[in-house]
Amino acid sequence: MIRRYPARFCFSVVALFTTAANLACPNFGYAQSTATTDAATGRLTGQVSNGATRALLEGAAVEIPALGRRMLTDTFGRFVFDGLPAGNHAVSVTYIGLNREERLIPLAAGQQLSVVFDLGADVYRLEKFSVVGEREGNAAALTAQRNADSVKSVVALDAYGNLSNSEAGELLIRLPGIAGSLNSEGVVSEVLVRGTNHTLNSVTVDGNKMASSGGMNRNFRTNSIPGAFFDTIEVTKAATPDMDADSLGGNINMKTRSPLSMKEKRRMIYRFGAKWAPFFYDHNPATRNRPLHPMTSFSYQEVFDAFGGNRNLGITFSMFYSENAVTGYQLTQDYAFTVADPAYVWDYRSADIYNNRQNKSATLKIDYRFSPTFRVFLNGIYNDAHERSFEYLRTRAFTARTLAPLNAAGQPTGNNAILADFTNAITRVRPVAASTFELQSDGNRFEDSQRQVHAGAEHTFKRFTLDYDTAYSESIVRQNDGHNSPDVGSGGFFRTWLTGVGWTLDKTVNPSLPVFTQTAGPSIFDLRNYTNSELNKRDNERNGILQSASANAKYHFDARGTTYLKGGVRFRRQSAEEVGGDRRWQYAGPDGVLGVNPATGRNDGDLSIFLFKDVQTSESLRNGPIPYTHVGYAAEHVKKNPTHWIADPYYDESRKFIGTRKVVEDISSAYLMTGTRWRQLRAVAGVRFEETEVTGKGFVRSRTLATAAAIPDPVLRARTDYNNPRRIEGRYSQTFPGAYLTYTFSRNLLARANWSNSIGRPPFANLVPREDVNDQTQTLTVGNPALKPQFAENIDFTLEYYFEPVGAFSVGVFRKDLKDFIVSLGGQTVPNGPDNGFGGSYGGYNLITDLNAGRARIDGIELSYQQQLTFLPAALKRLSFFANYTRLTTEGDYGSTGPRTTNLVPNFVPSTANAGLSFPWRKLRTRLLVNYTGEHLVGYSTDASRLRYKFERTAVNLNLSYVFSPKLEIYCDLQNMFNAHQEWYYVRPNRVQGDFDNGAFVNFGISGRF
Repeated sequence: MIRRYPARFCFSVVALFTTAANLACPNFGYAQSTATTDAATGRLTGQVSNGATRALLEGAAVEIPALGRRMLTDTFGRFVFDGLPAGNHAVSVTYIGLNREERLIPLAAGQQLSVVFDLGADVYRLEKFSVVGEREGNAAALTAQRNADSVKSVVALDAYGNLSNSEAGELLIRLPGIAGSLNSEGVVSEVLVRGTNHTLNSVTVDGNKMASSGGMNRNFRTNSIPGAFFDTIEVTKAATPDMDADSLGGNINMKTRSPLSMKEKRRMIYRFGAKWAPFFYDHNPATRNRPLHPMTSFSYQEVFDAFGGNRNLGITFSMFYSENAVTGYQLTQDYAFTVADPAYVWDYRSADIYNNRQNKSATLKIDYRFSPTFRVFLNGIYNDAHERSFEYLRTRAFTARTLAPLNAAGQPTGNNAILADFTNAITRVRPVAASTFELQSDGNRFEDSQRQVHAGAEHTFKRFTLDYDTAYSESIVRQNDGHNSPDVGSGGFFRTWLTGVGWTLDKTVNPSLPVFTQTAGPSIFDLRNYTNSELNKRDNERNGILQSASANAKYHFDARGTTYLKGGVRFRRQSAEEVGGDRRWQYAGPDGVLGVNPATGRNDGDLSIFLFKDVQTSESLRNGPIPYTHVGYAAEHVKKNPTHWIADPYYDESRKFIGTRKVVEDISSAYLMTGTRWRQLRAVAGVRFEETEVTGKGFVRSRTLATAAAIPDPVLRARTDYNNPRRIEGRYSQTFPGAYLTYTFSRNLLARANWSNSIGRPPFANLVPREDVNDQTQTLTVGNPALKPQFAENIDFTLEYYFEPVGAFSVGVFRKDLKDFIVSLGGQTVPNGPDNGFGGSYGGYNLITDLNAGRARIDGIELSYQQQLTFLPAALKRLSFFANYTRLTTEGDYGSTGPRTTNLVPNFVPSTANAGLSFPWRKLRTRLLVNYTGEHLVGYSTDASRLRYKFERTAVNLNLSYVFSPKLEIYCDLQNMFNAHQEWYYVRPNRVQGDFDNGAFVNFGISGRF
């Protein structure tokens, strides 16, 4: 088990703050005086805010053109000009979406003067209720994007209206270069950046990674934490040296905003709503029975005068609760392994799913400013994303891939399964022993708990800035049966099956919704015919912990701030642990004997006592209703009547070792970079160094498995076979240089040229001890702790034009040269003899291990446009429009024996596009959003008949709201309003492999701001 918030971590936070405060601020707790000014020069300080919304503006450009002085405001809208000559200075302030303000400010020698700029814009008076929040968020995002040192996409959380599930992934898929990966429930669970797998990109919160809930995988599920907690999301596509290098495609950073950046004293934002599965859309019966679920959020922010200071303490507290019920009807088919037509279906599956993910979350952010030059902060995230109500009801009919020959009379002979008169539309299966019909009910419930604490400080001196922080994050995922109840399900699955079933599958009317008919064998609609069963109860954990500490320093060589040197260090320890404990049983009945009891001559293992009563499903079966079992009934029964079940102690004990492993990864890094500005050119260059140490622990199988005759006790035999601990270690280091140029042609037009290097570290599963033995094929698969990351050398060119008042157009091209792809390679033979590394065992076996061997190149183009169309006449000037398009191509071996191109690389999405139109009319607001994901390969095989593609998909959302006042707005959003399915096919589109109908939903409620 992992301890929560170790004492040593809490002590280190306190020690860090105390030491830094004593060094940088000897009179700890009291305001420092501002820097002294030379008698011959003056000092001008100030603050810039939005005059309509009272928000302090970060990134506003403050200029004194006559002196060539320019700087950007900080997080709190502040700016400082030191060493100004006495006289009248023309100062101009600009910010996207707001009117430019120019002011003549007299400054005497030795004077320190403070000024305030409240920028205004006509649109805030015209559209008081409907566009202020959206416009403010978009302006801030575009400002941050324009001021960035490298290619970056920035988006405000409310840029496209309400998020249907209040999850960050829904917003990310609207950005250029990003494709969403939908899970079986239709939720954006991961995102791919510029064609790279989601496990190879980093996701951070305020610059710090959160522990992954994926166990031995590095992926961060974007649906595991509410997007409502964040103000903006940044996607950095060319990592600079002051960022962690492990983002092969890009870094996704979810940013919170300091409460001290408010100009008002207090702000409260609320949302009370619900997610509804309406009757006028198709939904499975489980969803129709429970169509309505709540979704609420509340945020409180306030700035206080503390300890004699003025507006020096800011607090943000946010809460979120949702029951994000997701559903689906799933159909899966598998075909003959041939590219020729027609092709029969040998495996047909269908499923109904209802999954209610309850998310209870809270965040606390505290900012305290000791003085204008010294600030400390403490952030905390509490997030529980539990799946307590999970119903997954599945059927499967499958048989052998064998054709039955016909005799002279045209009748089938032998024991082969499939009649030879099949067509692309109809398959007929004989009732032979291999023809099986299977039922399975899942209640795979789990608890996903995430915690994060982030603390740090910032110091600002005349030309020198210093910041340092430390963070702790943990993710605990428990899959267990600790809350079993017949009413709510169980953490496991119950499977039962019967053989000798003949059936016909007819796709004449609809290839995506075949009609299944039983033609022979014992009735699949009577549970008493099912004599085989297996109850598997999951009882395992996935634990992740991430600890980090970093420090950065920046020095400006001149008072103008045109040239600087920046450096820093970071240490990060990440651990991933899996603890196994699954168990399984077979139902034997009251007599405790599997099958027919020799003493009584009968089988009392009647499974009908587990019938899921009154259940309805989407499946269209002929002859009768499906007799699903309820895993919750079975789970209760095995606890109350253990003698009616046959346990598998060997399996139970072996899973404790097979499912238990741990990896600890330490990354020590340092960087140095410099930047300068000469007239219209801004240049940044630097290098980052990272050293990685990895330790993996786990268990491996014995060289030779013990027999039951040698060790009759199954528990002891399992321990003998699998309780063989191993420890492996690895170490590597790299440098990552980068150069970034930005040329500003005019106030609105700029160009970028970036060169950067990044990595994608191998999954933790590749770094644990592993010895998988297959005696039949005489292969031995082992782990490789010396695996290195996959590397990318990136080149970007972009041209960006910023419209007035709020809008931008950009076009970018990029190339990624990828090397050292991780592939599993064989070809080596384990030598004979006692010194072969395996104690003399496995001599002559084929040795398979993971190596860095592949290479590839990705080329892409990204187009993006967004603008409020103020140039249109009359009411049309309220229209806002955005669109983006990404096209990717690739080639390389990807670790295979031959070259692969765009359509032969799995999970490489070559094209994505988005469009949206927003139209506010008085107090009514309408928004239409369209998301397109192009067709792409999801499963590669050297057998062409096994190539599996996903069809293109276009999803449309419609958002409607009516604003009574800033304090009250009612909204109604249609999610996936045309019910776009997820669909897959083998080889060619007429072989539909899968169809997931996740349905369409309506979100409605009220929201407001005080």
